[in-house]
Amino acid sequence: MQFAICWQSLTRYLITGASGFIGSHLVEKLTVDPSQRVTAIVHKNKFSRRVKGMAVRQGDMLDKRRLLRLLKVTRPETIFHLASLTDIPASWADPQAYFDVNVNGTINLLEAVRKEFSPLVIISCSSAEYAPSDAPLCEDAPLIPSNPYGVSKLAQDQIADVYAKAYSLNIIRVRPFLIYAERMEKGVCADISRQIALIESGGQEEILYVGNLTPIVDVLDIRDAIDGFMTICNRGKPGEVYNLSSGKGCSIQEVANLLLSLSNKKIEVRIDEKKLRPKDHTRLVGDNSRLRSLGWSQQIPLEITLKQILNFWRQRLQSERS
Repeated sequence: MQFAICWQSLTRYLITGASGFIGSHLVEKLTVDPSQRVTAIVHKNKFSRRVKGMAVRQGDMLDKRRLLRLLKVTRPETIFHLASLTDIPASWADPQAYFDVNVNGTINLLEAVRKEFSPLVIISCSSAEYAPSDAPLCEDAPLIPSNPYGVSKLAQDQIADVYAKAYSLNIIRVRPFLIYAERMEKGVCADISRQIALIESGGQEEILYVGNLTPIVDVLDIRDAIDGFMTICNRGKPGEVYNLSSGKGCSIQEVANLLLSLSNKKIEVRIDEKKLRPKDHTRLVGDNSRLRSLGWSQQIPLEITLKQILNFWRQRLQSERS
């Protein structure tokens, strides 16, 4: 539910979800130039410690009036809409909250945009909208989500398309697949890495507890993902939708094996029933041809991403003990 406003000397950006995982990396990308001023409005003030020189204020995507006021004052030329609830297991426990934030929050933003002016709006949807497929999924593949989170993102995706066509808004939709980096605290890569680091430090018995290891996933490093968002911002076509993916599939088992190979501990792997979801995708791999046609390409291999995630958790646990 977080959003932020970012000013650049040449281009004015508004970023919703700026203190979140992708949003915080995007803000850092946009604030490389120290002369630029960034004001972040977040639901929970946890962002000021990450980026120097950024003012932080409280806000909420469900506050229609404040959103409209912010647009009137800042008049951004480009909006990255990243604010979202994203935890798939939690969406089963409270699906209503996911629709409130992911769908109604998007409607509030688009209503404010259409009433005021027409910037470029880049909306982060999700690969969770797709039905599993043996072949890489292109943007025109069937959208059949299998969990409440995916359903909420599909509704967000479609309402954005409706607004774009009905009000001639400049909207581009992006469907990220699994995006990872060291400071992401949720997800299978973070969970396995944290457990291995705990085992190495003596904080957990030498057993790795996992959920379903059979799904085939598409993992992309956050740095490649941010480059993808910026490529779409600079070269994407309004009205289009772009997959943000590596285009390569690997099983959760392979991810676990790669991480285990980076440890000198002999670790047993056990299935934890609590980590199993009511329903898992069997295979979700994105066809990134449309994004590559804009000049983007993946630069960072999975092995490097996983090594950095594991080292992050090792350092974090060491820091917590000291």
